[in-house]
Amino acid sequence: MKLPRNIANSRYVSTPLESWKLLMSDEMVQDLVNCTNINIASISDRFPRERDAKSTTEAELKAFIGLLYIYGVHKSSHVNITDLWATDGTGIEIFRTTMTPKRFIFLLRCIRFGDIRNR
Repeated sequence: MKLPRNIANSRYVSTPLESWKLLMSDEMVQDLVNCTNINIASISDRFPRERDAKSTTEAELKAFIGLLYIYGVHKSSHVNITDLWATDGTGIEIFRTTMTPKRFIFLLRCIRFGDIRNR
């Protein structure tokens, strides 16, 4: 029986990162970065400071996706998103050490899986 590529390759996976790369290749991540940056550029004139609408990078987007996984694992869908950054012991430390809540919300609003110029 012939297995689809990802299923066949999953036999040789030994780390969580290798598993994730079967689902989302480096090329897919780069496309996601490019499409998100196109969207950011299209809305950047709405922000008074350039740093408030700066482009994202592959590393930042991977960190963002990681936070989304953690958000889901902790079943935080009914929690105010900024509460995840709380410093009173109720927040999740990795959120505070990865990015600011303002940046997280900005990326959540800007992430795009397709080029907005092709619509």
